[in-house]
Amino acid sequence: MSNTRTTTLRATGAFALLAVAGIALTACATGTGSGTATTSAAPITSEEPTTEPTTEPTTEAPTTVTIPASCDDLGEAATREAILEHVQPQPDPSPEAGPNTPAGATIDLSCSWFAGDVTGISVRIGHAEAAAVTAAFAQLATTEGTTCDESAGYPMCRTDRQGDYQGNAYPVGGKAVYRDGVWLDVSWSNLDAATWADQIETQLFG
Repeated sequence: MSNTRTTTLRATGAFALLAVAGIALTACATGTGSGTATTSAAPITSEEPTTEPTTEPTTEAPTTVTIPASCDDLGEAATREAILEHVQPQPDPSPEAGPNTPAGATIDLSCSWFAGDVTGISVRIGHAEAAAVTAAFAQLATTEGTTCDESAGYPMCRTDRQGDYQGNAYPVGGKAVYRDGVWLDVSWSNLDAATWADQIETQLFG
């Protein structure tokens, strides 16, 4: 009989302890106890969307070629004077009739100087369509001593050959260039105007 009572008391005591523990746990969970339970939440961060900087497309301005207003303004003065020293300016009643003029070209400046039978030089500058220039240069390329290519980045023809007058040889040269819608033709005979032609090209196109 005493053993049974002891067991019952022990069981009752155990249940009492469990009940107290449960109350204590409840107090901690609800914050009613002497200690305050704190929970630390992970910080919430929001990243702003990054936008790539935009660049406005650049448009290259069309190239403007300034054509000299006078034959006296072509190339460098010292070179021009040395070449034209022994020739005389000539009126050109038909500037569009040059052998290398592209079909339909507009001649803006036409200059000619001659002396004697075979000595002379002519400069023609104007505007022309690309297709007409291509045809004109193709015809020019068939001329003796003439080579045409685009190795410089634009169509160009050069002529370098020997002419003959009554058994006497003389130099014949020329340079034709087409850039930015502008056509240049420099032709010379019995003199050397290659340097002047290069200067005129640089003056026009840079």
